[in-house]
Amino acid sequence: MSTSHRNFLIHLHRSSESRKPQMNRGSNTLRDRSGHTAMAMRLTISGFLQTSACCFFFVVFFLSRPSSG
Repeated sequence: MSTSHRNFLIHLHRSSESRKPQMNRGSNTLRDRSGHTAMAMRLTISGFLQTSACCFFFVVFFLSRPSSG
């Protein structure tokens, strides 16, 4: 999980670096905006999945613990 997450961050960094020089041209403004919207959606979805997975493991950890009053 951590390795794929790190690769995902590296991929995001590379894609943002390659997208930077196109921002100065007016013809690519719409494409950049849609690309950034898609990236934001992807980040939101992955963040939501990671948060729900953390909550799920938290609940499982607390439920599997022997309750000592």
